[in-house]
Formats: sequence, C-alpha cells, structure tokens
Amino acid sequence: MLLLIKIYLIFINKIILKKNIFLYNKMPLEYEYRYQKGTFEKNDIIDKLKKLGAIKHGNWLFRVQVFSNKNLNNNPYIRVRDDGFQITMTFKTKSNTEFVEEQEVIINDFDSGVNIMLGLGCEKKYYYEKLREIWHLGNAEIVFDTNPGRYDIMEVETKTKKELTETVKLLDLENVPHDDFKDMELYEKPFGIIIPNLVDMTFTTIKKTLGPLVTKNEKDFNKLVKEQIKMFKSIKSSF
Repeated sequence: MLLLIKIYLIFINKIILKKNIFLYNKMPLEYEYRYQKGTFEKNDIIDKLKKLGAIKHGNWLFRVQVFSNKNLNNNPYIRVRDDGFQITMTFKTKSNTEFVEEQEVIINDFDSGVNIMLGLGCEKKYYYEKLREIWHLGNAEIVFDTNPGRYDIMEVETKTKKELTETVKLLDLENVPHDDFKDMELYEKPFGIIIPNLVDMTFTTIKKTLGPLVTKNEKDFNKLVKEQIKMFKSIKSSF
C-alpha cells in the first residue's frame, strides 16, 4: 500500500515540477464550517445531537506533522495525521468557493508517511497534537477539537453543501458566524500569545513553550492548560 502511494506521489510531483502549475484544480471540496468559542455551547450541541440520534465515535488523540514544499504553488496544506483509529496523508488548497479542495488517502504507518513526504522534497513545518471528540449524524461529522493552550473549536463537515446546510439548521447554527477567525488568533486574542514560527505544540510541553509568551489572562491560561493536560492523560491512558 505504501509503495503504491509513494509511486503515485512521485508521479504527481514530477508533473508539478514539469508543468509548474497547480495540478489539483478538480479536487473534491471539503464541505466544512468551523466555530470558535463564544459561538456555540458544547453541552447544548451534544444534547441536540443525542436527541437527533447521533452516534458518538469517541475521544481520540491526534498526532499531526505538517509540511511545506517549495516546489508547489499556492501554498498548499500538506500533512500526515495519526487519528488514533486511522492514519491519513492529506493535501489541501484553496478553491474558488468558500470551501477548500482536499485529497486524502489512508495509510498504515505514520512514520513511513512522514518519510515519504520528506523523500518527495517536502520539509517539516511543524508538529502538533490535539484531542478530538467525534459525533456522527447521518453523513455529517461533528467534532470538538482541543488544541494545546487554546479554547476548543467545533467543526461540522459533510459530503455535500446541501447536507452541510441541513445539518447546521438541525443544530440551530444557521445564523451563527463561522470561519471568521484564523488559528493564530485563538492564542493571541484571549492570552496575548504570538506563536513563534515553526513551533511544535504538544500537551506535555505546552506550558513550557507558550507559558512565557502569555501577556494577559494568565490565570485563565493556566487553568485551561491544567484541564487539557488532565484530559490528555485520561484519553492517552485509554489506548
């Protein structure tokens, strides 16, 4: 499986280098809305999900290695991710719509996936961990993400725009703002943290890494990190 993926990616890389164009202009779209703290109440959403018959898939620890590749145009998002229950290799880029284009394959080894990317000329950009609580409602996936040192966000993802609109309506989110933030703002606005370039984010090192960068609401930051580390240890011990 990994050999086939490697051959496929080498083929793609050669075409990109030869044509100097962006190849994936017909990639599938990722129909997803993202919500930040203050736009949703997690307990309320979960109550709605239960009443609608949604199924909880579990709580998982994600490990994510993000890459850059100077040979590719349009600054794509390239990653290898271990979800705890599957490992994926993903390529995303902006589209002409509000959604991003995405190609993703399932692989069977995180380290091998990283080495393939490095062998294709990619460079490690940053590594991070996060905790994800996953719910399924029909074809929709609703998740709550806990990243080290920042407040949780929620994502709603479906297979089509129609399903996304319908799911958002079922959860009473049709008039709620979404995708109105950048990830780095989730550190800067509440805690004054300016994230250094290419810094790794893990639960065991976050206090040492980001603690000295906190310029406001330090007590809230320390409380949040303490809760996150407790949750991290609980989920990790369950594997």
